[in-house]
Amino acid sequence: MDVHPLGAVLRHFQAVPDPRRFNVTYTLPQLLSCTLMAVLCRCDDYEEIAGWVEARHPWLVQVLGLPRDRTPCRKTFERLFRRLDPAALTRCFIHLTARLAEASRGRLIAIDGKTLRRSFDHAHRSLPIHLVHAWDHANGLMLGQIAVDDKSNEITAVPALLELLDVSGAVVSLDAMHCQKDTARAIRKARADYLLAVKGNQKALHEDLKLFFDDAIEQGDPLLLHAVAEPDNSHGRLDERRVWASGEVGWLRRRHPDWTDLRGIVCVEGRRLDLATASHSVQRRYYLTSLDPRQTGAARLGELVRGHWSIENNLHWGLDTSFGDDAARVRKDHGPANLAAIKRHALNLVKRSTPQASTKLKARRMSLKSRRFRCSLKDDYLIQTLTGGDRE
Repeated sequence: MDVHPLGAVLRHFQAVPDPRRFNVTYTLPQLLSCTLMAVLCRCDDYEEIAGWVEARHPWLVQVLGLPRDRTPCRKTFERLFRRLDPAALTRCFIHLTARLAEASRGRLIAIDGKTLRRSFDHAHRSLPIHLVHAWDHANGLMLGQIAVDDKSNEITAVPALLELLDVSGAVVSLDAMHCQKDTARAIRKARADYLLAVKGNQKALHEDLKLFFDDAIEQGDPLLLHAVAEPDNSHGRLDERRVWASGEVGWLRRRHPDWTDLRGIVCVEGRRLDLATASHSVQRRYYLTSLDPRQTGAARLGELVRGHWSIENNLHWGLDTSFGDDAARVRKDHGPANLAAIKRHALNLVKRSTPQASTKLKARRMSLKSRRFRCSLKDDYLIQTLTGGDRE
């Protein structure tokens, strides 16, 4: 039986190596738990975290076992996070998130990068930190992240991120930057399927796909799979989407060898009518996949293509608007990466929480910012949010 109400949370953080000397006042699990709780309560930097801990000290003595005669100051948190190994902290959060996510075959995992724009340090001429995220579309959770030196290194970071995650049976989608043979090989090695956007950076491949679909659609090729998505008239425009897919890719494999397990190609056509200006636009986008379109179907492939953008709409947008990700000014050493990892796990916890409201619909629609505010007001909701994935 746990001594403290948050004993399960403390146990998980014990797996993270402590970079400090052994004669310390506060244990690493206590400081990490305090930081996570403070971030859930709308604190975004060392000063705010230390202030929150000081204000809630009597309660934290009860739930975390903090010393009764002192509280950690801003410097304590800063020294810790500047020295803490971000890879070890990330592995801990990946393990915690795996307890929240329900693995299902065919689930979509979107991978994309995001820059912490204000994490640059002019004094040391360091670039802003760039993170690559893996987003579970079905569960609405960030599965993991990895830091890269700059955006150009995203390509090499993706295989390293896949090694940290269990993506077996999933469909991994990436934008055109990652339309690389090595990336496709790494995804298949992880026992997942790939869905890769193809653009001008793969000029010959893009031209071949364009010519094939232009001709097949015009000629009405009976082997071409076709689906039409429901029109969307939100945001002052009317969007219509059509999907074509083909599993007849022998000719493509001969022209572009070494694409591991290439089984299908996809074309998505988007037609947009601006209701205010009556302007009209048409765009076609092309994709490679290891899925067999004859088994998956054009409609499902279209859903996967559209689902990829949930990483922008649900993860990156939420981090910026509700967690002030781009405004964060923590810059030195490992501090930016470590606080970013904590914010992303806090986002997962807040998304999975169930706030009390007059109706279930209102609870589900409550904004992330409102849920963080409620964490700062109600201790029971904060505990519920923090421990939601740690039920034994």
